[in-house]
Amino acid sequence: MATETDFDPVAVSITGTITSPILTDLDVRSPNSVIDVNTGFTMTVSWTVAGTLLPYLGGEWTARLLVESIGNGFEGQLNPTAVLPVTTASVYTHTFVVTGAEAAMLANPNDAVYKPVVVVGHRNHGAKTEIAGFVSGGLFEVRNP
Repeated sequence: MATETDFDPVAVSITGTITSPILTDLDVRSPNSVIDVNTGFTMTVSWTVAGTLLPYLGGEWTARLLVESIGNGFEGQLNPTAVLPVTTASVYTHTFVVTGAEAAMLANPNDAVYKPVVVVGHRNHGAKTEIAGFVSGGLFEVRNP
């Protein structure tokens, strides 16, 4: 079951929630939290925004997928930062596609387990605003069969 987190409160009367990222293994055994190194996977995240000033927001949403290792493993951002224009929509969704090559960075002989974190932010005219939300997903590992 997905969990949600709220956006940090902001002075512009905008609220929001982010649903935990959903991991989908790209092999035939999906869903699975043990990913084969050459297969890759996706992480889909959704966020909802509301508020009296929302129609005047403008700018763009940014979404980043970060992973932190539990054990000795890769730590950092997977995929480039996603940029979605702010529209009149109140629900946004983005799917990060992690290729087999990127998954290979996560496979290691120490069997690290990874915790994904998605950061959703807002920029206006290229500058970060105070609107930001953070959510983590379920643990997973990448194996080299």
